[in-house]
Amino acid sequence: KTAQGMYLTDSWYWNQSPEASAWARRFFDKHKRMPTSFHAGDYSATLQYLKSLFDSLAWWTLTPDTGGTLLTSGVGTGSGRAAAARASDGSFAVLYLPSSRTIAVNLGQLTGPNVRARWYDPTNGTYSTVSGSPFAASGSRNFTPTGNNARGFGDWVLVLDSAP
Repeated sequence: KTAQGMYLTDSWYWNQSPEASAWARRFFDKHKRMPTSFHAGDYSATLQYLKSLFDSLAWWTLTPDTGGTLLTSGVGTGSGRAAAARASDGSFAVLYLPSSRTIAVNLGQLTGPNVRARWYDPTNGTYSTVSGSPFAASGSRNFTPTGNNARGFGDWVLVLDSAP
């Protein structure tokens, strides 16, 4: 009874700028409710972690793997579709999995002679080396995240680098 008639307020105002408003509309379209400060904070943190990841790579050399020559299995469909891109010189590749699953990757698409494989957690900006890495830069290899990321979700980024 003490809280009856009380209004709940949130410190994040979704209409504070055109960018925030556009993001809030996209959020609403997907979740059928307006975002809160918690949603905005998670989104902002994840954006910073992804910026940090791509700042560490020559991202401008990435070419999307539209033909399935790098990511050969476990692609998925719709909003669950994994995305893969490889540097034009074959020195590295980045694969995003929106949900945890096993994927097959053609390591022969990287220059090698070996490939270092690391999972990047987009929710806290940390890397974990894939067990057995580095691998020979040839043939297909399956990769499966070890579980959920730090925020309890199944999305991961697999970073592959050519290594001596």
